[in-house]
Amino acid sequence: MKQKNDIQEFWIKKEKEKNSKLVIVTACEYLHGYNDVTGPIYGLLYLMENGFYFENFENNSFMNSLFQGNKKFEKVNFNINLNEINEVKNAHGQKRKEKLTFINKIINFFSISSNIFIIKIKNNDEVFFKCFDPPLNICEKYYQLIK
Repeated sequence: MKQKNDIQEFWIKKEKEKNSKLVIVTACEYLHGYNDVTGPIYGLLYLMENGFYFENFENNSFMNSLFQGNKKFEKVNFNINLNEINEVKNAHGQKRKEKLTFINKIINFFSISSNIFIIKIKNNDEVFFKCFDPPLNICEKYYQLIK
């Protein structure tokens, strides 16, 4: 129960910081496309009523330290305001929602392109993420939000 409360408190804090309500969140891997930020970087991609946000977190697990050694953690967070976005889509250009089971989400996460989510910015840059959740779910929430 404490973990659930911690998660709720985390999102309440984020909503206050961003002065916006949370719409959808997914674990992801930022790949490339945002200014000079070099991926891959694992973190959270979340859509709030005023835009998309990406944020990574330090992982102090034993397994992480075993494989990465004493690599220094570098905090990365950025946002893309709704008014800067031309469109969002998956790697195949689709924008409709599909329903997947939890097992299929895991399988898709490790596939090459099925969970690639793209934010096309008005300056013609494209920001690429590989998401745990199907990108079409994120697309649907975005397009519902901007209606």
